Amino acid sequence: MPSGGQIGTGVKIAYATASPNVWTAVPEIFDVAQIPNRIRDRVETTIHGTTGDRTYIPGLSEVEDLVFTVRANLDAGSVHSTLRNYQALQTTLWFRVEVPVDADLSTSTYIAYTFQGRISAAAVNPPKDDLKTIEFTVLHESDLFIQDEMASAIS
Repeated sequence: MPSGGQIGTGVKIAYATASPNVWTAVPEIFDVAQIPNRIRDRVETTIHGTTGDRTYIPGLSEVEDLVFTVRANLDAGSVHSTLRNYQALQTTLWFRVEVPVDADLSTSTYIAYTFQGRISAAAVNPPKDDLKTIEFTVLHESDLFIQDEMASAIS
């Protein structure tokens, strides 16, 4: 198995059922399509004048979903099966996503995203070239913290 459950992206993902957090690493991460960044909508502030241009300020923020794919382990009691059970029960969990600072993946520091959320989808995909995958989608529920230059909390 690849080091630390990482296959190609170097991103680490873990979950916890309570705070203070005791992280359970998600193994066999195959791809991370989206991490939970804040995106602000636009609020128009145009005052009619001579330029004719519309003006805007940032409005309320929305936190994007966490979307990741794992090489599936559907054995009873596996982390992937446990996450699928949490999805069915709609359990609120803590999540931590660690993105490596260095592109060569040899980093010891990460940008860490910690938040509470619920798994909204746990889609088991048909095997392709003998590779079974599950795509998980996690919806942000509350408390997004972004920390730069953190040591890994996921083992």
